[in-house]
Amino acid sequence: MAKNPSRLKIQLIIHQWQRLMTGSPKGSTSNVETSHGIDRLGKLPGAVDLSSAPSEQIAAPTLTLAFVSQNNRWKSEAMHPRFLQKHCFSTSTTHGKSNRRYVKPIKENTYPVKTPYAGATTGFQRLALQINSILDKGGDMEAEFEQMRLKPTSTLVIEVMKLQADPTKALSFFRWAEKQGGFVSTGYVYDGMILKLLDGGKVETVEALMKEMEERKLRPASSTYSEVVAYLCRTNNVDAAERIVAEMKAGGYKPDLSLYTTRMRSYVKDGRADEARKLYAELRENKVEPSGIFYDFFIRVLAKGSLSKHLDCRERPSADATMERKAVIELEKAFKHLEEMKKKGYTPHVDTYNALINSLGREGQNKRALLLLQEMKEDHTPPDRVTYNCLLGNLQRAGLYSEATQLFEEMKISGCQPDVVTYSIMLNLFAGMGNVEQACDLFQDMKTKGCSPNQVTYSTFIYALQKAGRKEEAWRVYEEMRERIHSFSFVTYASLVHGFCKVEDVDEGYKLFEEMKAKCGPANIINYIIMIDAFKRARRWRMVLHLFEEMKLKGIPPTETTYNLVLDTLQRAGQWAKIWEVFKEMKQVCTISRTFAYNVTVDALAKTGHIRQAYLLLQELEKTGLPPDAVTYNTLINGLVKDNQVDEARRLFMEMKSKSFTPNHITYTCLIDGFAKAGKWEVAGELLEEMKQAGCEPNSFTCNAFLDSLCKDDRVDTAMQFFRQMEQKGCTPDVISYNSLLDGLCRAGSLNAAKDLFEEMKKKNCPRDVVTYNTLLKAYGTAGKVKDAVELYQEMKKENIVPDLYTFNSFLHALLKGQKVNEACNIVREMQQMGYTPNTPVYNSLLSGLGKLGHIDAAWKLFEEMRKSCKPTVCTYNCLIDIYHKGGQLDRAFEIFEDMTRAGCTPDVYTFSSLITGLQRAGQLEEAHNLFRDMHAVGVLPNVVTYNTLMDGYCKAGKIEEAQKLFDEMSQNNCPPNQQTYNSLFNALMKEGQVDEASKYQEGVGKGTT
Repeated sequence: MAKNPSRLKIQLIIHQWQRLMTGSPKGSTSNVETSHGIDRLGKLPGAVDLSSAPSEQIAAPTLTLAFVSQNNRWKSEAMHPRFLQKHCFSTSTTHGKSNRRYVKPIKENTYPVKTPYAGATTGFQRLALQINSILDKGGDMEAEFEQMRLKPTSTLVIEVMKLQADPTKALSFFRWAEKQGGFVSTGYVYDGMILKLLDGGKVETVEALMKEMEERKLRPASSTYSEVVAYLCRTNNVDAAERIVAEMKAGGYKPDLSLYTTRMRSYVKDGRADEARKLYAELRENKVEPSGIFYDFFIRVLAKGSLSKHLDCRERPSADATMERKAVIELEKAFKHLEEMKKKGYTPHVDTYNALINSLGREGQNKRALLLLQEMKEDHTPPDRVTYNCLLGNLQRAGLYSEATQLFEEMKISGCQPDVVTYSIMLNLFAGMGNVEQACDLFQDMKTKGCSPNQVTYSTFIYALQKAGRKEEAWRVYEEMRERIHSFSFVTYASLVHGFCKVEDVDEGYKLFEEMKAKCGPANIINYIIMIDAFKRARRWRMVLHLFEEMKLKGIPPTETTYNLVLDTLQRAGQWAKIWEVFKEMKQVCTISRTFAYNVTVDALAKTGHIRQAYLLLQELEKTGLPPDAVTYNTLINGLVKDNQVDEARRLFMEMKSKSFTPNHITYTCLIDGFAKAGKWEVAGELLEEMKQAGCEPNSFTCNAFLDSLCKDDRVDTAMQFFRQMEQKGCTPDVISYNSLLDGLCRAGSLNAAKDLFEEMKKKNCPRDVVTYNTLLKAYGTAGKVKDAVELYQEMKKENIVPDLYTFNSFLHALLKGQKVNEACNIVREMQQMGYTPNTPVYNSLLSGLGKLGHIDAAWKLFEEMRKSCKPTVCTYNCLIDIYHKGGQLDRAFEIFEDMTRAGCTPDVYTFSSLITGLQRAGQLEEAHNLFRDMHAVGVLPNVVTYNTLMDGYCKAGKIEEAQKLFDEMSQNNCPPNQQTYNSLFNALMKEGQVDEASKYQEGVGKGTT
């Protein structure tokens, strides 16, 4: 019967597995884990004390530790010792002797290949185990070593390093050994220590040890250099790896192909094309033949280097030509080495082809990329998902939708199943095509085939629906996205914010923007610009300023683009004072490279009457080296024209031409309009002729401005001649031209000519708008042509021209002037049904009309309705007071007068005149006189109507002297009497027989003001 293995043999094997469990052997990348270890020499956790137990006890069925592999992961378990014997030892008898040897486990492929302790146990191994037990225990190791009278040697130190899993403890023993007399650290010991530290990731300590070796004139082995370089490359510390290589070469070592390949591989991530070319040249110089793997990495580096130069070219426009040229050269070199590789019989890896295809697509060489795909297939390198995704993404960005769709179908036929990236690219492609139906089908097909959409897929599909105007569907998909994906990335939030802002759903975009800041950290300058631009387009300038101030508080400096957006918003909102504040801040914060900001500020200053300051800003612009453009001059010229400084505007116009700026239609139109409105028709005509001679043919804006000025200056005949010449000169009159001339004819009272022009518009297919109808409606109302106004209003509705508030006001004025009060009330109801609220002038006109018809109750009801939506004015109260005193309800008239004063509405001369008239007609002359004196007390001066009313009352009551006193007072108060004043006094005096006295006023009878 075979003997059981010795206690120490079992301990060595278990310790060996522990080492493999806690630290991967050199070159191994297995993921290992352990839960047990050696507690002390001869003692295992959960097992018997092997240091004192006989072999019979070891053979007993006691549970101890063993290490097994489950699902390629190391795990420690308690197992029967016989399991260890069965799987770790084989026993054979030769010549009557037991021959026990260590063998590999049954499942070789699940265990590490290297087995450091094959063979019989040595004294060094036993001693190394004991030392490691002391190291693992911790405490005062130096005291224990001294008690053991331990004399370290290089071999012992190496053995301890091999067995020790913790590189820090191994280093502590190494340092202890160096302090002992008679021990000399050799290069071999340093090499072992360096490799042990690398296993633990102690890079800084490794570099310190290598410097220490250099100081002691020791050289690491070539394999040690290779291991250190490989580790640094794996951890992306390429610069440190290059320093180690330089030391290696300085020490006389020549790198081998493996080291060259390792270094080349490290260049792939950062696209270090320059270093890669130097490495390839060095490899050739050292007569090392590149392998297929080396070529793969080299070509990928060149392709990636080409791509990085292409991106640099996009980010730095000033370097466009140079960077673009370098990118192309880099890519061509990659293809040259691809051909070289294939000639030597090496088949390129699929990743190499993918890198080249991606670079070709970024360079816009998509046809060549498709040819490379065919070349891949001919080389028996099947394309993978990455290949197809690269091609599809580049085709989609280039707008080659047909080619991308064909390639997508080819991908599916080839058996390469699309993934979430593929679907996202295709959804983006269909969104670009505007083919939202195909995008919907693809999205459903994706989910049917079990490919779950990710954040990019959802955001892309939502944008496609939003772009197509299918907001409800987009909102449903968005809600589905929120249910399935609970946390979004910063990029997803940014994409969704951009999508909602693009479709003018700025409130939802802002909600997501705030959520993004709360969950993903601060927004960047691009996010703020998107939100500011969205609120600018929504004309919400206060939110623009809020975001602008917020980004500054967050420490994000606004760019020139940001300032320009804010200035543009404020200009649209007419916030001229704020424009000046923002512009001053902009000059201090960033460099202004465009004239836009200056133009907006010049416009703001000109519109607020600060012409002198606008001039100074123009001069400042010239000093900065930014030449003013036509917009700058046009803005200032327009400001001068509106400030009635037409001569100064013309001087600036001449300066503009002297500086080689060509005036455009806007320049001439501003000047012609300004001089025409100023009545300087000769200058306006000269500018019009100059404009033609300069090759700048007058357009409809120029002609309309000139025509409108003629009409407003009542030069209708000249306007008509100019209007007829417009078409002959190639400028067809439009609706604005007709409206201007129509308004001129109506104001001149030429209604028949206006009606003929209105009919001409219909014959010449010139669309008539609401302004056209309003102009004619107002003219009919003024002329009292109610029937024509009603017919025109009916025609307007048949032509589907929607009336506006001006339409209703003009039509109501016509109806009320013709005493069509009922019809006017019906129009008000129609007006309200269309969403228009009658304003105060409309209500006042209706009240006046009802009063003239004697509809007192109806007038009061209308007043009550008015107060619900409009605030009554003094004119409103005057209408009511006039209605009630004429209706014989003088007390009610005074109640309204009291309500008026309580409401804070100050009475005017018409209020008092109406009440005085009522009192005079009621024979209450004393009250009328008292109210007349109250007028003076509140600062309201009576007019001729007030004096006439009171004088007429005195004359009828026979109080002629009182009437004469009022007449004299009129002269003192600069209120000239009219014919009615003289007639009242003359008739009263003649009736009393005071002929001589009456003769004083006889000369004024028929001569007074009317």
